[in-house]
Amino acid sequence: MLKYFLSVSLLLSLSAMAQTPMLVKNINTSFGDGSGITEMTVVNDTLFFSATDGTNGYELWKSDGNTAGTVMVKNITPGSGSTDLKSLTAAGNMLYFTLLDGDQLWKSDGTAAGTDTIMSFPSINAIEQDELIEYDNKLLFKVNASNGSSTDELWISDGTAAGTFMLSSFAPVNGDGIWSLVEQSHVYNNELYFLANDGLIGSEIW
Repeated sequence: MLKYFLSVSLLLSLSAMAQTPMLVKNINTSFGDGSGITEMTVVNDTLFFSATDGTNGYELWKSDGNTAGTVMVKNITPGSGSTDLKSLTAAGNMLYFTLLDGDQLWKSDGTAAGTDTIMSFPSINAIEQDELIEYDNKLLFKVNASNGSSTDELWISDGTAAGTFMLSSFAPVNGDGIWSLVEQSHVYNNELYFLANDGLIGSEIW
């Protein structure tokens, strides 16, 4: 698999044979501005990331390691406006992500037509940023309840609206209902183990 590096906001690749950095593409040709690449995430053989070409705002891009194959996937916010992409996560053959407001779950298969909203949630910051993980080729993520309580909800998605639903909820008296899925979860014998507090017995392994 190609290894990718970010240097002065230019997309670079490092050849495993020559060990020599090579510019993949100067995405933003405006002198000295750079393309502001963030959120680099690999799905199969495609690298996804957020970037700006200086004409459009920050949007979803992809690269196969070649200049011609480094293109914008979709201009979600048309014109010079930016789409603040967050929590890019690979699960199965799909890229999942949220936007800054955290009230929408998105997916992308690398095409404009295949980049769309899966589900919208009723409150801002409902989806907890950086708490999206892959399990069994599906996406697991934390949702903050919209009823004003401290309840954390564990959700799963297969990339469809019908296949996106809550698995369980945890309502602690104090603190987090679900500890960090990124830092405090592990797959063992094809089962996902995580730490959670149901408000009755404190923080335990589930």
